[in-house]
Amino acid sequence: MSAGKVTPGVWTWWTSNSWRRLFAENGSRRHSVLMPVTCHDGHPDISVTQADMDLIAEAGTVHNETGKTPRQLASDYDALSHQRDELREENERLNEKDRMKTHEINVLTPENRGLREALIEARTFVDRHSESWCSSGQELLRRIDEALNSRGGQ
Repeated sequence: MSAGKVTPGVWTWWTSNSWRRLFAENGSRRHSVLMPVTCHDGHPDISVTQADMDLIAEAGTVHNETGKTPRQLASDYDALSHQRDELREENERLNEKDRMKTHEINVLTPENRGLREALIEARTFVDRHSESWCSSGQELLRRIDEALNSRGGQ
């Protein structure tokens, strides 16, 4: 694409008087984008800026590459932008949820260590006084061992 400015406004074709012309309407102003002319030697030509020629050529090339018109590509872009924004919001929600879970884990980990230590102390106490325990004491030992093993030694 050239560095020049593309004619601003809404582009529409005019077909009256056997001449096809492309105009851009920008508010109350109308600008010629592409207009047929007859040179002083009688040779037909078109009046168009380099920037507008480049844009027209690029639009045709992109259409042939993608199978889509500029309007369809703009619609796809808008839809993808909306989808991206939704994914960013969902990502933020998940990050916040993750931060909350991490905080919860950080808070609970010392508490779990304390519970583990208490269970170990209870197990040690029961082991020291095992002869005075009855069958319910053995059940308590089994449950303590299960609790210690189920936590994987946290």
